[in-house]
Amino acid sequence: MPMKKNISRLARFLCTSLLIITTVTQFKSLAATLPDAIRSGGPSRPHQTKIAVVVSQRSYADKAFTLDNEKGETVFTGKLKAANTSEPWAYAASADFSSFKSVGRYRIHVDKLKSEPWVIDAKANSELVIALLGIFLANRDGKENSSLHKPAHLHDATVKGGRYDNKKFDFTGGWMDAGDQIHFTDTTAYAAIILQIAAKLDPVNADALNNEADVGIRWLLKAHPRPDLFIGQIGDMSDHALGFRDPATDDQSKLPGIGHRLAYPSVLSGMMGKTAAALAFAAERNSGKARRKLLTQAKQWYEQGKANHSDQQLPGHFYDNLTWHDDMSIAAVMLWRLTGKTQYQQDAYRYLDDIDHTLSVASVGVLTAANLCGALNHDATKNIKIQKFACDYLHTAAQEAISTATIDNAPWGTPGHMYWGQSGFNGSHGAIIAFAKRANLIKDASVASRARDWLLGLNPWGASFVVGYGLNSPATPHHWASVFGNNLPKGAVVGGAAAMTEMKKTNFSKKELLDSDRAVYSPKIESYANSEPSLVYSANSILLITSLNTLKN
Repeated sequence: MPMKKNISRLARFLCTSLLIITTVTQFKSLAATLPDAIRSGGPSRPHQTKIAVVVSQRSYADKAFTLDNEKGETVFTGKLKAANTSEPWAYAASADFSSFKSVGRYRIHVDKLKSEPWVIDAKANSELVIALLGIFLANRDGKENSSLHKPAHLHDATVKGGRYDNKKFDFTGGWMDAGDQIHFTDTTAYAAIILQIAAKLDPVNADALNNEADVGIRWLLKAHPRPDLFIGQIGDMSDHALGFRDPATDDQSKLPGIGHRLAYPSVLSGMMGKTAAALAFAAERNSGKARRKLLTQAKQWYEQGKANHSDQQLPGHFYDNLTWHDDMSIAAVMLWRLTGKTQYQQDAYRYLDDIDHTLSVASVGVLTAANLCGALNHDATKNIKIQKFACDYLHTAAQEAISTATIDNAPWGTPGHMYWGQSGFNGSHGAIIAFAKRANLIKDASVASRARDWLLGLNPWGASFVVGYGLNSPATPHHWASVFGNNLPKGAVVGGAAAMTEMKKTNFSKKELLDSDRAVYSPKIESYANSEPSLVYSANSILLITSLNTLKN
């Protein structure tokens, strides 16, 4: 799934960095200065997995733990189980009380250690879904009603390059991409896809999710104003050179590329596929003239992507085109759903079969597989060969994600690799596990619930990675909203942890007490690899939370 590619910004999901694992001796020497603690998660639904983690300088394995209610009464007792990794502490152990299902607020106790409250609520996470829309509300642009700024970038934009060079078109609206104010067709389309899938999984919040997706859809319809013109990016490195500011001030700027921004054409097949899919999902939930318009545009983006497999880069090289088959596959499967034409289904299968399966967890193709396998509120394809292939693909991806959580990241349980943008991986990989469970491909989807807990504080730092939500949430994210004060934009998901090998790409070198080479996290504004939010991180986290709706573990 997509990420920004720039050595000083965000990395794409398909990066393949090596993780450095330092020796146990090194970790134990550091552990002498670390305080013992209990990290808790939630909020959880009664039936979902609930596993806290005790980290310490001495072993607590096999010791008893208790779960106490707000009156101080013990309502559950259990035994701690040793974890197979503990860095940067000397020891770690897990406290599993998943079988306890009574609604309320509880603390885990081990000797003199006490956790933060763990909330069990039958309606847990519905509020969180709405909160996670925060960056979308803030990053709305043009005359779309932003929660933080007045109308902005109303001069967008003048085309740069190609047949329409220096021509002016209306490209206002949509979302700004991340902590910057640039627009990318790639991430706009991706976010719109994910929000619409999430709406299918969450009937309670479906209207809010689809309404927000429509902000992106309206802009995508503008991004193709002529039969031979497709826009990939609005704005460029001029935005970064200027730094953080109120977006509404840009229109008065006399600086090149700021007051009057440039629009860059692109025919990257990955972008074409994502946009076609986003428009096709929107067509599915519309009717009449609106449906016909959306479907027509979806076909045009798809056919252009099918005809042109360009790897030409956009200014700044923010997004690559290392793969495009997966993006075209999700477009093809949705066009098949809408038109009934078997050629589209065959295209989806062919594109999916072309993807390097060793990267399946990080691929949009997993959404295609989940769709064909019947895990996304669509019926499974009746083509037995394609159905089996898709279900096998989804099963393999889920097993990869579970393996990451149970081996690489024990005892924390996050299925996301410690690459740049770990919060995005955590969300997408957790959702993959949930989809596999929905399709009855796996028996245990508990790692999906643990991915939510990692996001909200069940991690070495005891920190929420959601701005303004949960304990120890990031107060100074790397985002232009910092000009309006701290704790903004509320609900935005930041990049989260990353391996030291990733952090060194940003000239970061100083680890704090709770960091290890395996996982480093700093909420400071200057630590942009950790603290910058993005549409993708938030979209994937929303997908994770909504995918948990029907799980029983």
